Amino acid sequence: MPIPRPWSRRPLLALLAAALCSSTAWADAPRPAPHTNAAPPAIMQPGADARLERQRAAFRRAFAAAERGDRSVAEEYADLLDGYVLQPWLESAWLRATVARRSDEELGAFVAAHADHRAGREVALRWLTRLAARGDWARYLEVHDAIGGSAAPRLACLAAQARL
Repeated sequence: MPIPRPWSRRPLLALLAAALCSSTAWADAPRPAPHTNAAPPAIMQPGADARLERQRAAFRRAFAAAERGDRSVAEEYADLLDGYVLQPWLESAWLRATVARRSDEELGAFVAAHADHRAGREVALRWLTRLAARGDWARYLEVHDAIGGSAAPRLACLAAQARL
């Protein structure tokens, strides 16, 4: 014998179906245009696409050279890359490649200027390795604490060692 229920599902489902079918406004609503990466025409300036493509090409060449420690290509394209969104990565790549030859002041200035950017953090992590290698524990702790520590086990262990 079935257990009596105070309500039945069938009338509830029928009511829901009727409500959905009677309201066709949702079906007739305009659909958004497919997403594109292009900016709206009102914002684009004449030649902006061509400039952006030149910036991208220049960045790729300059970044590859910067990773090898060569800054000359970036200097060659300095005017074109000025204000380019990935510009901090270019400087970061060069600093990481040449960290052993950079002064603490130069590295500190970049890290401070890009404290909220991953590019700055990557330079700081490379700098921490250099500071540990030369045993500059006071500065190591200063930099380590300034960037909010490190999740890298090796650098966290070095910070604990420095505090001893």
